[in-house]
Amino acid sequence: MSQHTELYDVIGVSPKSTPTEIKKAYLKLAKQYHPDKNPDGRFADKFKDISAAYEILGNAEKRGLYDQYGEEGVTAGGPPGGGGGADLFGNIFDVLNGGGGRRGPRRGEDMVYKLGITLKEFYNGKTTKLRATRNILCPKCEGSGAKRPGMETICRTCSGRGVRVILRQLGPGMMQRMEAQCNECNGRGEIICDKDKCPKCRGKKVIAEEVNLEVNIDKGMKVGQKVTFPGKANQEPGVKPGDIVIILQEKPDTSCPFHRKGDDLILQHNLTLSEALTGFRFEVTQLDGRILIIESEPGDIVKPGDIRVIEGEGFPKLKNPYLKGNLYIKFKLVFPDAEDLSAVKKVSSINQDGEVRSVCDQLIDLLPPKPDVIVDEDEEYEECVAKPFRDGIDEIGRQDPYARDATEEDDEEQEGRAGCVHQ
Repeated sequence: MSQHTELYDVIGVSPKSTPTEIKKAYLKLAKQYHPDKNPDGRFADKFKDISAAYEILGNAEKRGLYDQYGEEGVTAGGPPGGGGGADLFGNIFDVLNGGGGRRGPRRGEDMVYKLGITLKEFYNGKTTKLRATRNILCPKCEGSGAKRPGMETICRTCSGRGVRVILRQLGPGMMQRMEAQCNECNGRGEIICDKDKCPKCRGKKVIAEEVNLEVNIDKGMKVGQKVTFPGKANQEPGVKPGDIVIILQEKPDTSCPFHRKGDDLILQHNLTLSEALTGFRFEVTQLDGRILIIESEPGDIVKPGDIRVIEGEGFPKLKNPYLKGNLYIKFKLVFPDAEDLSAVKKVSSINQDGEVRSVCDQLIDLLPPKPDVIVDEDEEYEECVAKPFRDGIDEIGRQDPYARDATEEDDEEQEGRAGCVHQ
């Protein structure tokens, strides 16, 4: 009989108990002290001790090690401080997988969802409701899967572990241990006859349930940030439920003129040439609905690509929403069309000689003088007109400047110019 009885005492059975008797006692205690039935957390530690004890005593291989060497033997996979060489790789793999020596119930996987909200909702905060579907322990059989406790039998193929151990020889004296799901019990560790299965869950131990979640998005939260609902993920017998995790994503909003960079807001605004030279004044609707009247400093001249800043009108800071980043405005200049400058009927004036002057003529008088081009009359020169390049700047360099129709120049001139290019 085993000299180590502490884990048997936790479950309340004798070291001589059969696997079925141990499982019955465990299920009874697990139902009594499960966190779902004790939300105040009074028996949280006791439930962990019960689950940890059954993790060892419910496994034939671990129980044998415990009976012989105690918990240290289970952790070491053999005699403490020694250990069998045949299971060396198995012990290593157990450690890498979070196995040997782990106390408490295994934790289930998280359920992850993405929630798209607009930049305006990130700015102002929002509370939204979501509905998710998860698995819960069957309330009729309380997660046993059978009509009555004890009607299930331990799977003989895997000895109740739910997995089969496969040994592969890597070389002389070197073995690799691999685990695969038991195909006899589908990884459940037990078998229930069809006539003994719970009529509600049909032996699956869990049923689907819809859960309503209220997601609070605080002002200033960022893309990729998570809202977590602890312990609300799928339930399984003997497994601590994981969390439901909501990951925030930004939803496109074509009506929003801003985009965000950290705690700052970026706005691109078009200015006319008149506004750029003589001052601007325009209004913007902030993300919280306030109207901002934005104007330039006296004498400020805006050049293409210039940026101006309005302090304290950026994004709320998450830890203190009363503090905000900055609003940066990047200006793009919109130049008038040639027709607008040359048209006399737009804005014109008459000089002393009675000559009607166009807008363009008036601008020449108002703006700084153009640089003079001084050419020696004795030198030869040509007048060249630069025409607009209609195909776009990306096309420059793709065209051969000497590629012309063969009818324009003879072959000799073409060959001569080609020679110049390669010298």
